[in-house]
Amino acid sequence: MAYRCDASVDAYDMTPEQVAGLARQAGLIVHTHLMRAAQGREKRPQASLIAARPVNP
Repeated sequence: MAYRCDASVDAYDMTPEQVAGLARQAGLIVHTHLMRAAQGREKRPQASLIAARPVNP
């Protein structure tokens, strides 16, 4: 139990390019993505993606 309540988590192993593609398919504009090498016990590079809805869809 996390934080004294039931929680479920789904995790997907995807590349930043796959996530950016899904964001674009959903109509979002991908502004940037940042990547860094794995650190410590991490097995894969890590990434952050910044995307937003278009102002005038």
